[in-house]
Amino acid sequence: LGGYELYALSTSDAIPELAVRRNPAAIKHLMKQAELAREYDLGKYVMLFTRDKFEKNDPIFNTYPDIRGALTWKEDGPYTLCTEHPLVRKYLTESIEGLFCCIPDLDGIIIIIGGEGFYHCFMRAYGVERGHTNCDRCEPLGAERVVANLCNELAKAARKVNPQAEIIAWPYSASYVWSADLTQKEFMHLLDPGVSIMTEMEKDEIVCKPGGIEKLLWDYSIDLIGPGKRAATQLEVSKETGVPVFILSMAEMSFEVPLLPSVPVLDRWDARAEALAGSGARGIYLWNMAPFNGLSSGEVYQYKWFSPAPSADSLLADLAERITGNVKAGELLRMAWREASNGFAYIPAINSYYRGPHYLGPAHPIVLNPDTAIPDVFKGYYLFLMEINMESAMQPLPTYDLHPEMITGYFGPESIPVLETYYRVVQAHLERAVAALNEAESMVPERSRVIYEAETFGIRWFYHTARTLGNIYESFRLTGKLKEWIEINQLLGPEEIEKGEKILKRLHEIMLDEKQNALEAIPIAEKDPRIDTLHRGDHSFNGLIDMLHAKIKLIDQQIEEEIPLIEKRLRR
Repeated sequence: LGGYELYALSTSDAIPELAVRRNPAAIKHLMKQAELAREYDLGKYVMLFTRDKFEKNDPIFNTYPDIRGALTWKEDGPYTLCTEHPLVRKYLTESIEGLFCCIPDLDGIIIIIGGEGFYHCFMRAYGVERGHTNCDRCEPLGAERVVANLCNELAKAARKVNPQAEIIAWPYSASYVWSADLTQKEFMHLLDPGVSIMTEMEKDEIVCKPGGIEKLLWDYSIDLIGPGKRAATQLEVSKETGVPVFILSMAEMSFEVPLLPSVPVLDRWDARAEALAGSGARGIYLWNMAPFNGLSSGEVYQYKWFSPAPSADSLLADLAERITGNVKAGELLRMAWREASNGFAYIPAINSYYRGPHYLGPAHPIVLNPDTAIPDVFKGYYLFLMEINMESAMQPLPTYDLHPEMITGYFGPESIPVLETYYRVVQAHLERAVAALNEAESMVPERSRVIYEAETFGIRWFYHTARTLGNIYESFRLTGKLKEWIEINQLLGPEEIEKGEKILKRLHEIMLDEKQNALEAIPIAEKDPRIDTLHRGDHSFNGLIDMLHAKIKLIDQQIEEEIPLIEKRLRR
């Protein structure tokens, strides 16, 4: 039913000063959503947050100084309310009970109790090590006990109204913040009936690839089908404790290329759906950070919840034929999906999401000198930083990365050729995928064209993104080599100058290719509003089309100014 601040929905008067945070419109909207769900006989869950914290001088602490919990995030950061204080506990339980009185058939509540979302005194406490807090009341109890107490009390309150209700506790990033072990075993053993946990299919797993690459799946990815070691362990602990386990998986999104409306690797999505269906989990939470676009990567799940389920080849062939409206065109779309799926295996890292070429794709700037001034159109607002403080979210920040170590986390020039090779392999697979789409296009009847384009624009944008990544990493390698030669040698001989000129010629070719890449990407951005940075809810960037035009101008500037300057340095 969506996500809400608990304070906005609460009807508890246990702490009267919190009444100012109520939002009657929010509860009305939630009840309306619940009524709509009833019409379709759907289960009803709501995600709750307590991100709206309290400054040190908040008037609430004048009246109730003891309810101040942990100082969070930074030295002058906001405070949370201590969930072990009897008054706060009363407020929380009355709030949950009141919510279930408004919606008596509410099935459950989802709370993120790991590193963000629903705060307790062990979440992001400032100035302490993992598993500790600066709250004197909670520190002696330990993180596992405090977080379990919170979940158990909420479940007890919910079950006063609906005896079958459940609190789904999601320890997202708990292993980095408070958990004593990577799998939250100790925490699970402390949970009472009515509390379930959520886990991710692949988070924090490492995928080893040739060339010494160890890819950390620090967040959502379809690189590993799963379930990963942590999820598998929690499913085993579930058998010991009786604590149900839900597994979260993206249906369309993978953070290697998070801007796409759907990552078009259908063979992988089919395998993920099959693995989830056979995992033994209590339930599956299919989720996207962006709006769900309802494309085929999400639809494949629908077929795997039933037995017998169709094979991957049968299902994907049928989907491709239906989407294209033509048997031969369907075979070509199926080929494109296979190429995209195979190419995806060569993406060597997950970038910091919402920044860098993995995200902006062909709209990402490319320069030969990282000190080049980048136009302000490539800056944006990261609104999710409000959880830390408002000031951070209101500062325009770069949406780009111009240094290779910032893009992937791999340090040292020796890693660049390996990464470059990987991205060129991804590009080659996607080139073949786009060639298949180009061949299929003329066979698609008019009645199928809108659906066909909805499904295939993502493949095309994926190709342009791979091409950008290949060009950026090759330029990193070549400019690094030139810089090394120029700095080490006071005077270059004819042989070195000739080699340098060949490198410079290749850099010129890369810049021209990347300009062409951006030009070819503009029509896709114009036709497909889903492939735009503006439709995400937790940040605000300039439009991709504006970035693409600015990038083309920047490339022209590099060709006209930077390349002659490098040539002059070679011949000094």
